[in-house]
Amino acid sequence: MGGQVGEEGLTWLVDGGFKTIVDLRFETIKDKFYQVALNDAISFGKVELIRFLVEVGTTPSMEQVEKFASLVSDCNQKPIYLHSKEGVWGTSTMVSRWWQYMTYFASQFASDRLSQDANGSEDYPASSSTEKKFKLQETNELLQEASNVIHSSKRVN
Repeated sequence: MGGQVGEEGLTWLVDGGFKTIVDLRFETIKDKFYQVALNDAISFGKVELIRFLVEVGTTPSMEQVEKFASLVSDCNQKPIYLHSKEGVWGTSTMVSRWWQYMTYFASQFASDRLSQDANGSEDYPASSSTEKKFKLQETNELLQEASNVIHSSKRVN
């Protein structure tokens, strides 16, 4: 997460191996030099730009959060640089909403899996304690991945 990207910052991101820039700015980008450099980087396949139009002082929509979660889950998009006009306030809002979404998803996943095990579902026959531990470990790994993104200062790994 970081501040708005300019021409110099874009060069730093590309040189640093960032594959995706997520821009939360609702406003039109007025920096012509940055726009030209960005268009060049995109056309040469050096970086991908994904825009979620989030107005200053508002939170991202559920649809935007779901798309962001999908993006973060895609290893081909990483590392990801996230920025907004509001700086840390705007980016932390997206990350916070994403964290809530992933936590809910992971808890629902674990609950469903354990519930199916307890009911002896044909798809998920009754599990041994080792299998249950493995399923809980999968859920913990999802939550850990979410935690790593929250605590990262510049990259979404």
